[in-house]
Amino acid sequence: MKKFIVVFLVFSLLFTALPLNTFAQCNEAQADAERDVSAILWIGIGFLLGPVGVLIGYMVAPSPPASRIMGKSSNYVMQYTSCYQDKAKSVQGINSIIGCAISGVLVIVYYIWAMSVVTAAATSIYY
Repeated sequence: MKKFIVVFLVFSLLFTALPLNTFAQCNEAQADAERDVSAILWIGIGFLLGPVGVLIGYMVAPSPPASRIMGKSSNYVMQYTSCYQDKAKSVQGINSIIGCAISGVLVIVYYIWAMSVVTAAATSIYY
């Protein structure tokens, strides 16, 4: 019975350590993705391309730099790359939404201004 308990404890410790290790890899990959994604670039893409830029932001999956995954196990590379790409897509999409929203607000402001100019010009014409 003691052997069973020892074997059970050893295996339970081994299998609980794997998710913690995976969680740490994912946190590292997410932090790297946030640092690597250019916010200004994706805000600009969202601003210039509008909803198409938002779609591009969520569809383009950047790869992590090779220097970060070189010499690592295949499981580490797979987990790191997956978490990196998911977080990078999310950050790109959010930044492109911000750019699209800025563009939309500017278009609305311009439209209101143009309508006020046209209205003012139309009321100042004497017949």
